[in-house]
Amino acid sequence: EEKLLDEMVCLCLPVSQIDKIRKSEATPDQCKHALNLILNLTEPFSKIEEDDYLHPSWTTDKNSLVRAKKAIDSAISHFDKNHKTISGKQLFELVKKQLPGLSEKAVFSYMDAARIIQENPFGEFGLIDWPEISPRGVRDKAYLIFKKEGKPLHFAEVTNLINQLLPHGKPAYIQTVHNELIKDPRFVLIGRGIYALVEWGYQSGTVVDVIKEIIGKEGPLAKEEIVRQVLEKRLIKENTILINLQNKKYFKKLEDGRYALVA
Repeated sequence: EEKLLDEMVCLCLPVSQIDKIRKSEATPDQCKHALNLILNLTEPFSKIEEDDYLHPSWTTDKNSLVRAKKAIDSAISHFDKNHKTISGKQLFELVKKQLPGLSEKAVFSYMDAARIIQENPFGEFGLIDWPEISPRGVRDKAYLIFKKEGKPLHFAEVTNLINQLLPHGKPAYIQTVHNELIKDPRFVLIGRGIYALVEWGYQSGTVVDVIKEIIGKEGPLAKEEIVRQVLEKRLIKENTILINLQNKKYFKKLEDGRYALVA
């Protein structure tokens, strides 16, 4: 209903005012009331009342409600199973497999009407209570930024991106963002002020700790392999790894050149 009224604003306003209204993201109440009156008194418009499943919506074909619920159910089932956001294109392809006759416009109209499905600021769809979809507070916004960028970031860069890309609400401050990254277990410090997502496989702890875990898991390894695996978990210089590998308290060099843990 909300989107419908915004789209129909041209029916009751002079053309010169339409762009101004759309930029303000607000449709005048007087115009909304007039449009509602037209919809309620005119055939063949039928209102779908708000419930736990759908936002208040309008249709000219009551049979479309069945199709809408099937489309929404197929998307919800996918999200419940995979727990990952998807693009608009992926969403359309997903629903199209279940309901091949639906147009792209119809699919996205149905998703707009669904209460439990929402699109985030980066055009990704998921369930409304996911932090990637409805970020609440600095922690969730930081998480969404990391997911969007797909790479480790300095906490100052995270702050700037939150303010640029997720401007709604209070502005983010560097110290607040840094504190939240430290406290939230979803993030891990992998370099000087540089954080990453734990789910990417990065690891906290000292360089010695990381090397010990790698060798402890895989057994003796060549220097090059140790360096490669450490760099997958920490953003540090190669020379730092080699220096730590010389710590004879924890590591010993075997005759074949591989490194092992000190017993």
